[in-house]
Amino acid sequence: MRTLACSALLLLVSQLPAYELVGAKFDSTVVTWSLAKSAPRVRKVVVHALRDWSEVSPMIFVEVDSGADIRINFDPKGGPANEFLATTLIHLNEEKIVSADIIINARDYRWFGRKGYDLRSVISHEIGHALGLEHSPDPRSLMHGTFGPGEVRSFSEDDIVAIVSLYGNFRPSQSEVAAKLTF
Repeated sequence: MRTLACSALLLLVSQLPAYELVGAKFDSTVVTWSLAKSAPRVRKVVVHALRDWSEVSPMIFVEVDSGADIRINFDPKGGPANEFLATTLIHLNEEKIVSADIIINARDYRWFGRKGYDLRSVISHEIGHALGLEHSPDPRSLMHGTFGPGEVRSFSEDDIVAIVSLYGNFRPSQSEVAAKLTF
C-alpha cells in the first residue's frame, strides 16, 4: 500500500496544465466518512463541505462511526506538515484509493472569526484531494493550492470537470448505497 500526501500550500505553486488527478480514485461513488471528536460547529462545516461535493458530482457521502473511507481529524499538534493549513494522506492499493486521512492543523491557524481561514473552503479542498484531485492552476478554483485568511472559495468549472472526469456524472442506485453500508 502506498500513501500520498497532499497539502493546501500557503505559498504560490507553479502553474499546472488544466486540472490534475492523483491517478487513482475510490472504486465507488458512495464514500463513507468520519470526523474525530470535535465541536458541533465543526461537524456542521464538514457536513456542508461534503454536501457541496455531492451537488457537483455523483458522490454520496455516508457518515459512519468506524472504518470510514475518509477520516477527518483536527490535530492540536499541527499535523504531519506544520507549515500547511491541512494535509490529506491518500492510501492506495495499486490505482485504487483505499482510504484517506484529512488532518487539519488546529495549532498554527485560526479557523473561526474575522482573521481566520475559511474552514469550509479548506475542508472542501482537502476532500477534493481525498477523492483523487490535485491542485488546479485556476486561482478561483477550490482546488487551487493557496488560501489566504478570510478567503472563501467555491467550485470552478475546472473543479467540476475534474471530478466528473474521474467519477462520471451518474448517481449510484439505492442498492449500491445499501451494499456499501453493509460491511
